[in-house]
Amino acid sequence: IASLEKKNQEDGTDIEKRMRIMEEQNATDTKKLKKSIKSLNKANKKLLVDDEITKALVGINVKKSLMKAARRIIKSDVTVIEKNGEKKAVVGKKSIKEHVKDWSESDEGKNFILAPSNNGGNANGNGGGNESESDQTKYFDPKSKQFNRTKQVFLKKSNEELYLKLSKQFSK
Repeated sequence: IASLEKKNQEDGTDIEKRMRIMEEQNATDTKKLKKSIKSLNKANKKLLVDDEITKALVGINVKKSLMKAARRIIKSDVTVIEKNGEKKAVVGKKSIKEHVKDWSESDEGKNFILAPSNNGGNANGNGGGNESESDQTKYFDPKSKQFNRTKQVFLKKSNEELYLKLSKQFSK
């Protein structure tokens, strides 16, 4: 009987020891998971904010060369709130889009915005200097001596609609 009681005591100690080890492992795993969740939340917040700012800045036609600076200016005022289980990036009580629109109309923001395209009074700007659409055709016709990829790229940047039309016409 004494040996059985001793055996039970030893087994009880083993169980307690195993439970303590499992509790320590559980605590370690919980810390790791909390750290991972925190890291994912931070990355998610960054993506949410960056995406909304970029969309808003593109929407108001910010100069590409100043996009990074504009993003930093706007981002410094942004906070992320959770409303009804959904995270939302805001500046004060305004959405980022509203804030960026207001900012673009301020003295500071106006300097970041591209001027609207100007084709002059009643002019039909063709994006290719003084050349008409029929003159631009020669740059797309592979049979033409004036076939020119550089001119095509220039036209794409200045008049994408005409570029797409001519590209489609000569890709057959």
